[in-house]
Amino acid sequence: MVALGASQSASQLTSYINGGYNSHHLIDLYIITRGGGPFNDLSTPVWQLNEEAQGPHPKDSKNYRLWEEAGRPSGRSAEFWQRARDEIEQELLQQQDDVIDKPESF
Repeated sequence: MVALGASQSASQLTSYINGGYNSHHLIDLYIITRGGGPFNDLSTPVWQLNEEAQGPHPKDSKNYRLWEEAGRPSGRSAEFWQRARDEIEQELLQQQDDVIDKPESF
């Protein structure tokens, strides 16, 4: 049997895994997407899909695999766009510095 959970359901499955219920061996595989973790009990395999850099997670092992997809974590759009603005501003400042540092050739 496979248990699948995304977002809030992923959090509930994490509570199930970490709450000791995993020891009943009713589930053969957990598929956790868009949230969930960290996991205390990896006696049953867990396959997790999350956005890049979304919090701590265990290293890949026999019973744990993480697949990170490109993009921003959901629900953090203000932080994402602020970071994008900061990076663009830094690039523009660097370009201005490069123009000033390079004298025109005649």
